[in-house]
Amino acid sequence: MSSQEEIANSVSEAETRVLKVLWEQAPLTADHIIQRLERDGPAHPRTVKTLLNRLTKKHAVGFHEKDRRYHYYPLIEEAEFFRLKSTSFLNKYFSGRLSPMISCFSRPGELDPDDLAELKRLLNQLEGNDE
Repeated sequence: MSSQEEIANSVSEAETRVLKVLWEQAPLTADHIIQRLERDGPAHPRTVKTLLNRLTKKHAVGFHEKDRRYHYYPLIEEAEFFRLKSTSFLNKYFSGRLSPMISCFSRPGELDPDDLAELKRLLNQLEGNDE
């Protein structure tokens, strides 16, 4: 597996949790990753180490050895990862089109006023009408 798109599309939800920790701070040892994951709920050490092994094989995470411990770091940038995941989602469920997806949330009360204001700001920015 080599392309960033293949890597992003192969990463599971559980593996994404590990990547999020590494995007916050890296490099980290497996023990430090486990500690950070446990802030949001239980994180079994063996499971986390399995996830790290998978991420390493997928080339989403790299590591170096220091003081007889592995220190892990992401090999894919967070923004690029989520851009690729979002594009894949749009292609899979909405034929690559954003407006049908947004229309799913267009019923009254579905969008938070802050989210609606942010969408308007982004549309203005895309149209070149920065405010």
